[in-house]
Amino acid sequence: MHLTYILKRSRTVQACMVLVLSLVLGAGCASRSGLGLESPVTDANAPVRMQDRSLENLQVSRIDGMGNPWEDSGKDEDGLSSNGILLEKDRESGLALSVSDSPGRSLFIEIDAADGPLPTLSLTDDLRDQALLFVQPINGASLQAGITMLGDNRSIPADMELLSIQPGNGNSDKAMPLRHASSAPSTPVADLSFTEEESYTLHWTYYNNGDYDQNGSVTIGDITPLGLHIGKTDSSPNWAKAQVADGDGNESVTIADITPIGANFGSRVESFILRSSDKSIGPFEAVEGGTTAFDSAPIPAGGGPRHWQLPLADPQYGSYYAITVDDGEAESTQLSNLLHFEPLNLAPVVNAGHDATAKEAPGVVVNFDASASTDPDGTISEFEWDPLGQDEWTSTGDSASFQYVYGVEGSFSPRVRVRDASGLATVAGLAPILVSFGLRVVDSIYPGPLASGELTAALMANGRPAVAYVVHDGGNEYSAHIVRSTDDNAESWGSPESLFPLVPFFTICRSLSLTRSGSDFYLYAGVEGALRRLHFSEGGSGAEDESLVLDDPLLGTAGFLPSTANDQNASWAVYDRRASSESPTGIWFANKQAAFINLEISTGSCNFPAAIQLSQYPAAACTAHSDGEGQLMYMRATDSDGAAWTAPQILVTGRDIITSEHGGTFLTGAERPLIGFWSESEDALYTISAADSLGDTWLEPVLVEAGCQTDRSCTVLEVNGMPCIAYVDDKQLKYRVAADKLAQSWNDAVVMAETTAKFGEVELLAIGDRPLIIYVDHLDHSVRMVNFE
Repeated sequence: MHLTYILKRSRTVQACMVLVLSLVLGAGCASRSGLGLESPVTDANAPVRMQDRSLENLQVSRIDGMGNPWEDSGKDEDGLSSNGILLEKDRESGLALSVSDSPGRSLFIEIDAADGPLPTLSLTDDLRDQALLFVQPINGASLQAGITMLGDNRSIPADMELLSIQPGNGNSDKAMPLRHASSAPSTPVADLSFTEEESYTLHWTYYNNGDYDQNGSVTIGDITPLGLHIGKTDSSPNWAKAQVADGDGNESVTIADITPIGANFGSRVESFILRSSDKSIGPFEAVEGGTTAFDSAPIPAGGGPRHWQLPLADPQYGSYYAITVDDGEAESTQLSNLLHFEPLNLAPVVNAGHDATAKEAPGVVVNFDASASTDPDGTISEFEWDPLGQDEWTSTGDSASFQYVYGVEGSFSPRVRVRDASGLATVAGLAPILVSFGLRVVDSIYPGPLASGELTAALMANGRPAVAYVVHDGGNEYSAHIVRSTDDNAESWGSPESLFPLVPFFTICRSLSLTRSGSDFYLYAGVEGALRRLHFSEGGSGAEDESLVLDDPLLGTAGFLPSTANDQNASWAVYDRRASSESPTGIWFANKQAAFINLEISTGSCNFPAAIQLSQYPAAACTAHSDGEGQLMYMRATDSDGAAWTAPQILVTGRDIITSEHGGTFLTGAERPLIGFWSESEDALYTISAADSLGDTWLEPVLVEAGCQTDRSCTVLEVNGMPCIAYVDDKQLKYRVAADKLAQSWNDAVVMAETTAKFGEVELLAIGDRPLIIYVDHLDHSVRMVNFE
């Protein structure tokens, strides 16, 4: 296609501005110095007798921008057509065309040449600097022409000669080849893209080159916006609106932009069709629901390109998307620019859960798993967990598994955060977790004799709890009693049983220990310089007093290990021997099979021993004082008979350390030993855990609670599979669950009971997955328990 634009001025010859495509015949410019009228003005539909008969039968009618006839309501009183088109002869044997009314910015006409050659049209000298002319042959026998004024807010003047119509040369080979009326654009969309908000949405702007008025078809009406925006560039303030007329895409609206109108004349868009493929070379299949009507996107208020958007349902990562157009009769074969759906970074998709039931007791270990989570465009690099829903996150790196111990009661809303290698994260809430023991019941175990406090022991005997305690019977005499639950849940208790006669208080060792062997259990007590054992048979009442052959007037405190062997003779005992002129205080060991032959395993100022069975080896712990410093010591036998022992390990030193006065402080039945102790100089409660099952190596002490006034009233046990500790802090009975199996940190304390009195000894048992805490209340010297329904 060829575009000729001539603009010259001189004193004698005035060249005209001609905008004609290669379809226009002749030079397209007529020189005129004036009009010589040879006949009166006539309406456009009446023949004008001329010397050149080629123009004699022209029929000129007014049309709209789409080529449709202007509505004609007849002739007015002067005989003029309501079309308002006026023709007159000029001295060049041509015709001059004007209009009686002002048609606005643009005038569109159609000239029917009948059987004659097509004429040549040009703007008059007075108009050529103010307007653009577009001429389009139609079917080889008529012309459609459009005049549009240049610039803003300008209208075609009335009663002014607008066009010169001259005879043509009949060279049909210079006429523009006709395009089919339903020809679709060759490049319908060039800026297909997507945005991501809550979902993915496709976006594109209108591109039917030459359809500057964006009505869906390229017609002569598209010359109007071209004239409106002529001369504007991408630096113009309203370029966003003007660029619709930049048909050649050079970011400047010039007279050259009329060329796309001619090149694409007749092309039409009625709808857009979305297609996709998993390969850039296709084949591209139509996407279900991907047809978008042309009329679904209006022209923006004030002008500018039409903009369409289409939600992208279930986009497939890595797929290719493209837009084609349908003109109402056929779909174009040309694709838009390809959109490779591969976002820079797609967020991970979380698929996670946990194994908690509707209600769990404190101490429950909840397993979380997010291994089914995926990242659509990469890999997951990190999993983070907020088990309490309190923005306290724990990272497990690239491991999708996590364990958490819920040590306190409450309702929690756990969350997981999955992060990809680029740092983009997705947070998801998981099913709520209710942690509760149930209804808490604080009750007295028995209504009988008053306890003296401190001296207690407890164990689960044949699935039911039993509690031993020392009773002050008046004066300076004491006796031991035991009371057993009559059911598995400690909801009812039998009557207390007296275990041995009244003895002076100073003759009782400062520990009672209950231990189990098979289905029977035993009470050990140091009374009047001898170790005594009382045997309780399964299902029986009362006790068989088995005084042991171990008389030692220097016997102090004693601790006993609970044996799980069927042979009752496998029970072990350790005790501390008070200082005398012949012997310093020491920790001594005895067993029944060895006829309680004393074996010194440690010397020094030692007290408060505790004993446990580790695998097949007995072990002991105690506090000691050396050079004014407190020490926590541990040792174990290297044979099953306790005949040989390891050298004592000093686990903690530099503190004034106190352990509990009974073996319950030494955790039993767990994977590894755990010792609870109180530092009197710091008023702080600690635990220390072994790193292996036999206690050959130990970890560092872990602070349980600072500012704690527990003294010797603490005990540790494994409840619901986790290390737990019960202790007294001033006037509160507290319970904590470790946050991990090694008890390297502790969850928040649960206050189990409050009283105005000081607590005495504390015992901790496990009934199923719930703790049973037994304590002596010094206010009324009652033995109480905290149980749960």
